[in-house]
Amino acid sequence: MNDTSLLGTLTDVTASFHETCESCGASFLRSVNIPSYTARFVFEDEVKKEKDAVETDEVVFLIDPKAEIINIEDMVVQSILLNDPFVKRCDACTKRLEESNDEDDLGEFTSKGNIIFS
Repeated sequence: MNDTSLLGTLTDVTASFHETCESCGASFLRSVNIPSYTARFVFEDEVKKEKDAVETDEVVFLIDPKAEIINIEDMVVQSILLNDPFVKRCDACTKRLEESNDEDDLGEFTSKGNIIFS
């Protein structure tokens, strides 16, 4: 990007985690596949200047100013956390939920008032 920051991209990140199913409590292995994740790395002094100038929600990672290296560990963790499902379910529970007749599915809605849906 410039002499004080760079753009780093992770591609084809694959990981597996031992999880507990939130539906049945069974232990299972959950695979995570992240095709691409991009983040910005900056020197710490630049982060302070930018925060003073403009308030932003952008996640930036720091470049080690002495060794001038980047540590991608936090970047990998961030990419995985952003792809975490809201509810972690084993394959059996996921399949069972997909096959069951969901009672919340109300089907087609017909209006009984003066509002016409088309």
